[in-house]
Amino acid sequence: MRIIYVSDNVYDRGPDGGWYNTAAFPLKYISEALPELRSFCFWGRLRERTDVNGVLRLDNALPSSTVRIEFDGPFGQKAGPLGYASGILKTILRLRQRVRNADILWAKMPYVYSTLAWPFAGRNQLRISHQVGNAAECVGQVYPRMRFLGHFLDWSSRRLASKADIAAFVSEKLRDKYGDRSDAAAMVVHNSRITRDMLWRRPRTMHSPFRLLFVGRISPEKGLAYAIEALAQTEHTELCVVGEGPVKQASQRRAEELGIADRVTWRGRLRWGLPLFSAMRDSDALILPSLTEGLPQVVVEAQTQSCPVIATTVGGIPEIIRTGENGILVPPGDSTAIAEAIRQVRDPATWQRLSEGAAEEGEKHTVEKQTGKLLERIQTWWRQKGRCSGR
Repeated sequence: MRIIYVSDNVYDRGPDGGWYNTAAFPLKYISEALPELRSFCFWGRLRERTDVNGVLRLDNALPSSTVRIEFDGPFGQKAGPLGYASGILKTILRLRQRVRNADILWAKMPYVYSTLAWPFAGRNQLRISHQVGNAAECVGQVYPRMRFLGHFLDWSSRRLASKADIAAFVSEKLRDKYGDRSDAAAMVVHNSRITRDMLWRRPRTMHSPFRLLFVGRISPEKGLAYAIEALAQTEHTELCVVGEGPVKQASQRRAEELGIADRVTWRGRLRWGLPLFSAMRDSDALILPSLTEGLPQVVVEAQTQSCPVIATTVGGIPEIIRTGENGILVPPGDSTAIAEAIRQVRDPATWQRLSEGAAEEGEKHTVEKQTGKLLERIQTWWRQKGRCSGR
């Protein structure tokens, strides 16, 4: 079995020749669930990286040498439309060959290279469309002048989902937008990188001052500015920011303007795994004031560490956050509502209840319970293919 996983994700080649990414990928679990797997190719945007602190190596994820892990895609692609145009011209033939040599095309949507790869897959291959976000909303937030690209990716996402052998969506909301509830090929699979052994259910104690944690790319669509403004409206509360991004300096200036710079800590990136989980366990609540989302993995990860979440009512977040049970939901772009949510969560009895509720919800979103559903479909297809071919 040969799988190509296509996206616009960035994969970095480190000084040791290894391949790194800021996020984990459940490759070990996939290889265990699919014993016939022989090669797994990550297609994305490739770069050189001199500093591999805070990132994860992917090409040594498997103890066995029976599975070949490969990385391919445009190297050193520049940002923006011209960068994509150049990258596509240089690699489109290689992408076609990679797809044709695979048994399974796993296309992460809505992405440019995933859309381009789709026509190269044949009828005897398994085609998986995996929708992880809202293209029109996301592109409009990040690149306001490129809204037309978001609408194109919206259209292509619906089209590919309708043609896919397996149409997976990370939330019910995305399935409603891009899929068909009556389609037997459609399924909701929450993104998860947490295995059962990573769950944290030990007793926690609320801190004073109250500790908030933001984890994510510091970019406009993540809404960090609203969290900073909410912090200025509350007392006895601190904010730790984990991540990097294009509006980090502007966010730091905003905290200074509001007179709360001494209550905000900027940690930069934290390596996924114990360093990140320790930050969650040492915080009283995760805050995610996003303006657009699919189903953010950081929310799932916080829940698996018994950390309640204050988040906005966008994307699939309301599917796993229920106000008063395991977190607090607020409207997007409303710092006053966020401040009120912080005050609610700071009540000791409420915080204890939300922490316990978060842990219970987190148990539903492990790799085994989510990705496992998709891998069962893949394994069923592979066995049927083997019977048809007489293998």
